[in-house]
Amino acid sequence: MLAESLRSDYADSILDKDVRRSYGALAGLRLLDALETAGLDPFTVADAKTQGETLGLSASHTTSLLHRLSAGGRLTRVKKGVYAVTDQLTRLPRAHL
Repeated sequence: MLAESLRSDYADSILDKDVRRSYGALAGLRLLDALETAGLDPFTVADAKTQGETLGLSASHTTSLLHRLSAGGRLTRVKKGVYAVTDQLTRLPRAHL
């Protein structure tokens, strides 16, 4: 009985960690989709924050997501405050700057 309870608690804690980890990934992808749908490529951090607000994201969370998307290869930082969506096939920015 105790072993089953411990296993259940452990499984719940792992599930909670996975949900938190995937939440950031899903929010980032939702933000990326909103930016692409709005035709913003390349875009500024201010553009991203505006789109993030429509998704219910705070400004600081949006900034964090931009960093994570850039580190993950989904965005290319063109210059300070300006990003472009990265083509997943060529790994180059889609926008012709």
